[in-house]
Amino acid sequence: MGWFSSALQGIGHAVNWIKQNSGTISQAASTIAQVAGAVGLAEGEEPADALFPNFTAAAAKVAAAAGDGAQQQLEKVLDSFPAQIKNDPTLEVTAAAVPAETTFLWFDPAPVDSEGQPNRGLVRDLGKMLTARSFPTVLPSGSGDINAVDFGWLDVGLRIGQAIFGNLGAVEIIKDGLIQSTRFSIPSGDGSCVITGCHAYYNIPLGQTGTNSAWHAGLVMHKITTASYRKLESARNKSLTLTHSVKNDSSEPQWLCTMNVQWEDSVSANIVAPKLIQQLQANTQGYVLHHCSLDGMDQHIKIQCPNDTTPTQAKGLVRQCVKTAMSDSGLVTAVATSHFLTPDVQLTMSTLILPSTTN
Repeated sequence: MGWFSSALQGIGHAVNWIKQNSGTISQAASTIAQVAGAVGLAEGEEPADALFPNFTAAAAKVAAAAGDGAQQQLEKVLDSFPAQIKNDPTLEVTAAAVPAETTFLWFDPAPVDSEGQPNRGLVRDLGKMLTARSFPTVLPSGSGDINAVDFGWLDVGLRIGQAIFGNLGAVEIIKDGLIQSTRFSIPSGDGSCVITGCHAYYNIPLGQTGTNSAWHAGLVMHKITTASYRKLESARNKSLTLTHSVKNDSSEPQWLCTMNVQWEDSVSANIVAPKLIQQLQANTQGYVLHHCSLDGMDQHIKIQCPNDTTPTQAKGLVRQCVKTAMSDSGLVTAVATSHFLTPDVQLTMSTLILPSTTN
């Protein structure tokens, strides 16, 4: 399924998935054709034969619905700003997607739990979509208090997920035939950044038990920011990113280990990830941190081992540093933090680095 766990991008990938996972392809093909505006099948043509062109045409309509809704929501929010923000000469609007990136397939849109919250896989994918478009995954809530219910931050992916899948929060729902559009706006506590957008989709019946439907969807967003917020965002991004060149100055081969720390949500990632960098840099065992970046809820790390140590030992060091960073962050002692579990650490690549020839 690639980078996402619950979504497929690319018309070819989506059409192949529908063919492989439909119990009765005629139901899916008929719905897609209806959205596309197809007149009907030619003589002797099977429903699956027209699936690709019809899905392509339907994608254009979904993208248009998402784009129109996003533009209308943007204009509505801009008109509603108080004078001090509306008249700020540094106010900027950034679009989050070009048409080719707008549409995708939610192949497992069973969205909410018993409390109306979207499942973690969907929220994680939304966080990745935000990151890929250089949009923030968290916004300061205004409380600035780690002991507050929101820990001082808003999880943007979670809030978009609530709007899209649970119809909660500041949303406006509009239907145009089979395509349903949901508009949303998510402001920071001081109003210096607002994420607005529109998610449009139609339901594709799969005619089978288990995953009974998929959503052919489009998502278009805008980011409205002032200079004060952009300065804050730049400083935060710098605290989450580190890159150094790799060199082995010893006389023996050393392991360079690439790992992925999977944080439970964007808020804990935002709070704890910088502290993990500090812990790894402060280690006294000879490990060298070469790279660190945050991709939604996933923190990517490259660490070079000292002589006579293995990737397994390096992973153990990272896990210990994660535990210490979580403790230092205050999350484990904050109010109602039972969901903040120690994240999984995955070792994704190990490369043996030979001694430098200049030694």
